[in-house]
Amino acid sequence: MSSKFRLRDMGALKRALPRISGPGSAHPLRRIAARLRARFAGSGKQRHIPGFPIERLPEELLAEVFSWVIAYCRQAALWDSYSFAFYGFDDEHASHPGQCPAAPYAWLKIRHVCRYWRKVALAHPRLSTTIFLTRPECVEDMLRRAGTLPLAVYDPSVRYIDTHSDSVAAARLMVLEHIARIRHGTFAYTDNPNAIDWPDFLTSQSHKTCTAQSLELLSMDDGYPAYSTLSTIHFPNLRKLSCFYYDVVVPGQLLDAPQLHTLHLVKCTTPISAPELLRLLGSLPALTSLSLILVLLETEDLPHLDSLFRHASLTSRTCALPHLAHLALCTCTAASGLSLLAHIAHPAHTSLDLRFSELSTGAHAACACVPAALAATCAAWAALEAPYASVAVTCPRRADDAFWLELWPAPSPSPTPTSHLRTHATRPHPFFRLGIHALHAHSLLFTHLLRCVPHAAHITSARLCTRRTGWSAGSWARILCALPALERLEVRCEVVGRGALGGRVRTLGDKRADKQGNTWAWADARAVCLSLRELRVEAARVPRWRWRAAREVRDAGGLAEVVRVLRAQRGDELDVGVVYC
Repeated sequence: MSSKFRLRDMGALKRALPRISGPGSAHPLRRIAARLRARFAGSGKQRHIPGFPIERLPEELLAEVFSWVIAYCRQAALWDSYSFAFYGFDDEHASHPGQCPAAPYAWLKIRHVCRYWRKVALAHPRLSTTIFLTRPECVEDMLRRAGTLPLAVYDPSVRYIDTHSDSVAAARLMVLEHIARIRHGTFAYTDNPNAIDWPDFLTSQSHKTCTAQSLELLSMDDGYPAYSTLSTIHFPNLRKLSCFYYDVVVPGQLLDAPQLHTLHLVKCTTPISAPELLRLLGSLPALTSLSLILVLLETEDLPHLDSLFRHASLTSRTCALPHLAHLALCTCTAASGLSLLAHIAHPAHTSLDLRFSELSTGAHAACACVPAALAATCAAWAALEAPYASVAVTCPRRADDAFWLELWPAPSPSPTPTSHLRTHATRPHPFFRLGIHALHAHSLLFTHLLRCVPHAAHITSARLCTRRTGWSAGSWARILCALPALERLEVRCEVVGRGALGGRVRTLGDKRADKQGNTWAWADARAVCLSLRELRVEAARVPRWRWRAAREVRDAGGLAEVVRVLRAQRGDELDVGVVYC
């Protein structure tokens, strides 16, 4: 093939690359082509776009483009193999746990496009440092061309390991000879007899030392022993460790990783007791990001929960993490999660991401200490200078999901992710996020928290969103009353049938208004949000039959009634914008 290969002839390569089924998966080449077609679509005549000879691109620039293609193939394979773990089981785009991966070595076709491409692809060793343990011939070629550069090694999906166990075992043995060069590894534990015990695999060199900087460990076998040998390994360079359904330490032992900055634990096989977990975290003082998703053994000390926050100073707490910037905690009960949080000393500017399935497993009267404990958690924010400027309250679409309260530093809040476990997604973190299951997310709890947090007077923007499940109009009114400085309000709600967000408004005293369940309002809206200047509404029309057929609907029309009252009584004072969709 001529070296004058032109960019417009890249169709063969474009078709050979895999596709990702998740959001944001449009191939960059397709996006570029779409922009070019849109640019010349209205010209009225065919235009010839001159090609650009590939040989004019510098080698370093072309090698960088190739690295983007390799990264795309790697992400496609990882998404199809492990998206159910990386992004959570409740993600609508998640793949099945046993799905075979997309072809991770599809990018090798760039070596056969033209002589110049082949020369560049073979002359740069860094293009051969991404290794999937699928085809032994490809693994051998990658290891030979990578020279002495650090390697990134990835296990294929569980189904691929089961159906191609001999090939995977041969590829693993090849990598075993270069174990000291592994800088990142994504490894899966299975019950396959040809599977390798990866902790022993990583420490095959002397002195039980692993020089990897990033590890992701996944256990796909329910019968895998509930213990790990990671505590016997020295990780001098490890900066990121993610464990999915896999126990990270043996009880009574610690993790030897002095430079660990990011620790992500999801659903350990055996839940860890709070004392053991605190001992583990105390041995990792360099942590900057910590995620604990359903790893805590659910033990509660309810009578002392409130006193833990009231009387325990930061210096007297069990575990000190002075560099912690982000903490994500998901437990079954708020009481157990807040008890653990009370023993962790962290900076006041640490962003908190909390999710609880219920308030407590004890008596209902014992749950009264949970709001006080939440308020005590926020007391340290008083030393900060306006850490947040906006609030977002999101009601779930399904009755088995969670209500969310978020505090954002930016004037306009960002959307809430659909999955709490989506920690790998590149999206900003709110300063504070609280999620509680819909059955236990009472509006009084959120209202009490908003009234207790410091700097509530600096909140000038809010987003309220409800769909299928929500609160009554009176509950939304109490939340708005807790935001005295609110200037901008964004609302996303549903409207039944052909109804509009206007017309006659009934009050809470009119008992006949409760018949439909969505026409409640407070008596006078002029005393609410006195500083409000801008109201933006996005209303979705829902057929009446679908509204009645949804069994999980609970007070979903309350927010729409709030908008009706604001427009009826204060429409002349507000800059109102309504969009129906």
